[in-house]
Amino acid sequence: LMPSTAYTTDLFLENNPLYTLPTTDSWTSSINLSNTIIQMNPDGTQGSIVDFTLNLENLDADLDSSPKYYASAETIIIEVVSSYVNNPLVTDSLTFEVVIQPIADLEVILTN
Repeated sequence: LMPSTAYTTDLFLENNPLYTLPTTDSWTSSINLSNTIIQMNPDGTQGSIVDFTLNLENLDADLDSSPKYYASAETIIIEVVSSYVNNPLVTDSLTFEVVIQPIADLEVILTN
């Protein structure tokens, strides 16, 4: 019997110790898995590893506008939490830290 795992993702600001404040900008996140419930084989066997891609998109940034709007400088914590469907008290989590450095946009115009 293979255990079923369900996953969720959340984005938080790093400087909040309780991870309850939203980020400064509006973000969306997605994972390239077709379902939130995954059948997992026992650890160490074929099929016990799931590869996924986590995509983040800043909804407030706009590099095509004039002036350009960059992502706010901040550190964001993304938590991917999985739990067993038959035993939701057992969880595993992955934490990703994304550091967005301040961006200074400088345009140089050469003249005679």
